Amino acid sequence: MSANVALTDSFDQWRVKTNEVIVMTQTDGMSNFIKVLDTTNSTSNTTGSIITAGGIGVLKSATIGENLRVHGNIITDGDTTISGNLVFGDTSSDQVTFSADINSNMIPNTNLTFDIGSSTQKWNKAFTGHVTAAQSTTAGVPAISVTSADTNVIAIDVDAEQVDANVLDIDANSLLTGNVIDITAPALTTGSALAIDSNSDAAGTRNIASIIQNSAHNDASGTTSLYLRNDHATADALKVVGAVTVGVDDTGHDVKFFGATAGQYMLWDQSADELALTLDSKLSFWDAAGGENIIASADGHLEINSGTTLDITAPTVDINASTIVQIDGAVTVGVDGTGKDVKFFGDTSGSYMLWDESDDQLKLVAATALFKGAVQVGVDGTGHDVIFYGDTAGRNVTWDQSGDALFFQDNTKAIFGAGSDIQIYHDGTNSHIASQTGAFNIGTNAGAAVINIGPGTSTVTIGDNLTVTDTLTELSQREMKTNIEPIENILPAVLQMQGVSFDWKKDEDMGLTNYGFIAEDVEKILPNLVSHDEEGKAQGIQYSKMTAVLLEAIKEQQIQIDELKAKVN
Repeated sequence: MSANVALTDSFDQWRVKTNEVIVMTQTDGMSNFIKVLDTTNSTSNTTGSIITAGGIGVLKSATIGENLRVHGNIITDGDTTISGNLVFGDTSSDQVTFSADINSNMIPNTNLTFDIGSSTQKWNKAFTGHVTAAQSTTAGVPAISVTSADTNVIAIDVDAEQVDANVLDIDANSLLTGNVIDITAPALTTGSALAIDSNSDAAGTRNIASIIQNSAHNDASGTTSLYLRNDHATADALKVVGAVTVGVDDTGHDVKFFGATAGQYMLWDQSADELALTLDSKLSFWDAAGGENIIASADGHLEINSGTTLDITAPTVDINASTIVQIDGAVTVGVDGTGKDVKFFGDTSGSYMLWDESDDQLKLVAATALFKGAVQVGVDGTGHDVIFYGDTAGRNVTWDQSGDALFFQDNTKAIFGAGSDIQIYHDGTNSHIASQTGAFNIGTNAGAAVINIGPGTSTVTIGDNLTVTDTLTELSQREMKTNIEPIENILPAVLQMQGVSFDWKKDEDMGLTNYGFIAEDVEKILPNLVSHDEEGKAQGIQYSKMTAVLLEAIKEQQIQIDELKAKVN
């Protein structure tokens, strides 16, 4: 290495000073105080054209043509401007610490490649004035993904202070078949998949949740604003605690309630202001008797069906019939001891037949006849009513010539036998055949024909045990039945029933244990299997009909067992 040194005292450029080898203060006439022409590059802090074991102090700017490698720390008291790339560290253990503010954009040099943090080293909090997640068309990943592992802390918490602006605004105007918001919570037990709580005590009119389809275009005719579905057989799809209002006063909407049969539903028709039942849908009233309903038949008849008695209570009942009022069955006006006047008008004004309840008489008004009794004697082929009165008022036997029948008034008995052995009578409500002594035999003679008791709708009550020496058969022909429907979803009802062991009170000292159900309990679950007494109190259980209920319950349970086996396998 060669060097030229030209230092003279005349230029006042060389001095000997403590701790200073060379001091150069001349600024005029030369561009370089020290110039090194050697091109040896530096690969460490002990190689290169200029090597110093001490530090370097530079008062002015320093320009470096190639790389700057510092083995210690870099401390910058002023601004640092880097025109090229800036690489921090070469291993995951290197750290970069910013103690000052960052006054520029941070942009990666490769799109969708680098992360901020990692799966094991995460940032704690990010404080930003605005966050924009711009997903590219080829990203292949969600624009925002949140993975929350803390089971007791909210995953996303928004503390909004907006007054007039929306807190969350989703613009999905390109969505076709997906969902704007998709919530899946398969582990949910007692919580809610979606909970909305206004918690506002303001008195103003507002909506807690609004679902609006505001497009009136013809293509939007298939839109359902709110669709609720629950695939569980007994769980509620919708439960509302509070009043439900559809539409507003003077501007309503149609509301339909569909049933299990196609085409049958209940409709609130807002345009007609009426509640309509389509086809032969019934309006039923469920009580202890059962069978109470109103139904419109296909032939235009409006039927009112009552399990026991149809009571109409009103100051005036007006029935307007253009042709005829037909009543199939007995007609009773008033009750025994408290009657009512009944008038039958004819074609002549002022002439009518009157049952006068105060006089207990049937009268012909504006005529010459007054009925107080019946003619008692007749001739063969042309008879007359014959009445036999007794000692008690209201009891008599009448030969009704038009019916060719002998009628016994209520509580008037027909007695057979010297000791009043058999008595037949009607007490006003029920009919009685009383056998005072001996056995009561019906058709016990050899070769007796079939014995039928009552019409198809009658009820036979046995006061004690019933013994059948042969087969007991119940009629069950399809042609005798209507409204045939399969029994469905009966297992939950059967699971509520409780079989019991018990003793009859009349036999409780005999130690005879019986098995069965309690009628009052079954009535609460399956009222159609329970019979009632005259006061409507649950009395008996139709055990033979229980077979169909239990059969379908077993089949439903077997389906559940098969499904569980399939899941296990």
